Amino acid sequence: MDWATFGIGIGINVGSTLLGWLFGANKQKPWTQREINRLETFDEPQSRYGEVIPRCYGKVRVNGIYAAAQVPFDWERDDYRNGQTREFELTYIYYGNLAVIWAMKPRISSSPEIKKIFFNKRTYYANGQVDGLLGQYWGQFEGLTVNNYYGDQTTNDPILSFLGDKQTAFKNTVYSSMKRLRLNNSDGKLFDFRYPNLEAEFHTHNGTLYLSEVVADLLDGAGYAAEEYDVTELADVPCLGFIAEVDTLANKLEQLQTAYFFEIVDTGAQLKFIKQFRPSRVATINYGDLGGSDDDKSGDIFTESEEELTSLPTSVRILYNNYGDDYQPASKESFKIKLGDWENVEEVATTLTLSEADALNIVNKQLLLAWTRRKRYKFSILPRFQYLEAGDVIDVEFRE
Repeated sequence: MDWATFGIGIGINVGSTLLGWLFGANKQKPWTQREINRLETFDEPQSRYGEVIPRCYGKVRVNGIYAAAQVPFDWERDDYRNGQTREFELTYIYYGNLAVIWAMKPRISSSPEIKKIFFNKRTYYANGQVDGLLGQYWGQFEGLTVNNYYGDQTTNDPILSFLGDKQTAFKNTVYSSMKRLRLNNSDGKLFDFRYPNLEAEFHTHNGTLYLSEVVADLLDGAGYAAEEYDVTELADVPCLGFIAEVDTLANKLEQLQTAYFFEIVDTGAQLKFIKQFRPSRVATINYGDLGGSDDDKSGDIFTESEEELTSLPTSVRILYNNYGDDYQPASKESFKIKLGDWENVEEVATTLTLSEADALNIVNKQLLLAWTRRKRYKFSILPRFQYLEAGDVIDVEFRE
């Protein structure tokens, strides 16, 4: 390279640098602020005012009823400084405090406990511990705090101080208070800036719950005195779980009858609860001993009726909560009986907690019962058999 060429190169370089300095080609941009996740309005939880709180037995999964929720407070975090774009980013994280009711205080219980809490179907709380995502510190704030109450607390919860004296309305219920429930991540996800739908796995009993306890409590709640019913025969039948929602006593008992196969007999003095499928007969009666009285055997001694085939189910389906799948709603259908092209599926809706195997056993039994009861027999017996009680199994010997 000769001197002339070199001189021109220097002149161009120096001139370019000088012009750039004069006209700001390399002048640094001022820092600007960019806000991320800033909300102007907030979607409040849908009101469920007036919804009746269920009574629970055993192991169940229940929907939460928002009793109170604060308008979320936000916190600004200096999250990022972008040196290239000269942007100063403020990320907004929103938190809320709330109270959610799960159930009425159990009248019968043994060490009741909220085992899990589901937030939009995902478990973030289990066995007294909050999942790391919600439990971890975020900036200056510690994670979610959950307090559970079972209807017998005597002091107010400081988390719910914003309610004042209104907390007393919760004190006969099973409920949880939550402090600093984070509603979004830095990317705006998690719960999408909303209070999530809440569900809980709730156990009223630490040990085994028996059907006699459930039935007795339902009857007590309906105003029956203890001497007006007898549930002794159900005392050895385990009951996994049952949610007694708003309904008549008769419909609640009918759900239990569907799964646990018992009859209700009104003896005049008591309601007596007896098992179906009793193992042994109590008496054998000769056909000649059937009739109205020892002296008068006029009239129909024995009548038989039969239902139409098309009135019978070809299969039975039960709706229940699956114990083996986090108590999620499930259904199970029995085997099918073929009647040509005719099909009649009988569906039974329940709020029972069942295992999948138990649900299948129930629907198969219910189908067989429906067909067994297709034929019904009516007869009277002589006074000498007055020791027999409703529900007793007897044999009748027919004449040839």
